[in-house]
Order: sequence, then structure tokens, then C-alpha cells
Amino acid sequence: MSWHVICLMPSLNETVDEFPFYVGRLAGPTPNCVIIEDPTISRKQFSLEERDGDIYYINHSVGNAGELDGEVVRNAKRLSPAQVHILRLGDITIALGTDYTQTSHAAADCSVELYMVTRDDKEIGPLAADQLIEGCEKGYFTRTTSVRTLRDPGQFMNMEDVVDFDSLAEARGKDM
Repeated sequence: MSWHVICLMPSLNETVDEFPFYVGRLAGPTPNCVIIEDPTISRKQFSLEERDGDIYYINHSVGNAGELDGEVVRNAKRLSPAQVHILRLGDITIALGTDYTQTSHAAADCSVELYMVTRDDKEIGPLAADQLIEGCEKGYFTRTTSVRTLRDPGQFMNMEDVVDFDSLAEARGKDM
């Protein structure tokens, strides 16, 4: 049975068929690993391992154990293939599950709101709200720049529907 490891930011979408599977800032002891280059992630953060036919989440981090389904896991926890498990490592949220659709939806629902911006006929993103504001402040995006959320990818809106341009202009002391 395949497991899916999905995170929206940073982007991570892995289908795991071979165990153990490692996640961290450095490569694991096997080629079956994913590197997340984020200072809040330990060099060897966690692994998924098979034991007697079950899959276990194994914490390898001393300083940042993270929370799996709301519980700090210092060692190991058996994962149920019937549910989507949510792992929080600081600001990073990772969904783990066997059903791809449910796992990807859970990752989106538990993550910060992320946006895709269309500029010069190209999509930019995913971007968090603070990145949208920064782009507007730097003049990359205007009030009429097209934007959509990852949660509702079919609904397009203008940047002014997401970012308060009047407050930005007031803070900068000029018209935007």
C-alpha cells in the first residue's frame, strides 16, 4: 500500500512505496528520502518505517519532535491507513495518508492560505499572504493582478480583493 506525504509550503508531494522513507535537511541513509531545506527542520527529522506490516512514524529529532495528530511524538507512533495524519513541525504542516485525494485536501485545509498569481501570462506561487503584500509593495502586483487561492482554484479575483491597497499606501505615505 502506498503512502502519500504532502506539504504545500514548502512544496512536497511524494508517493512512498518503499520503506524506510526519510525526511530532513540532509539525505537519509538510503536514497529513499526527501530533503526539506528549512532551518526549523532537523537534519534527520523523521522516517516512515514498516514494522510487522504496519507503518510507523519515527521521530529522529531531539529538539523539534513536532506534533502528529496534536500529540508530541518523541519516539514512534503507528499510522492508521484509514485516516489522514497531520504532522506539524513549526510552521510546516505535512499530511500523511494512503488516499491521495483525502491527503491532499487535508494538507490544504491545515496549511496557511496560499495563493497563485497570474502575471505576464505565467502563474507565480504558491505564495502566502505576506508574500502577496511584499509583491504589491515592490510594485510586482497591481490592484487588478489576477489571483486565486489553492483551496478554490477555479475562483479568480483581483489582487485588491485580497490585499488592502489603501492601508499599504497609507503606510508608505503615497498612492499605490
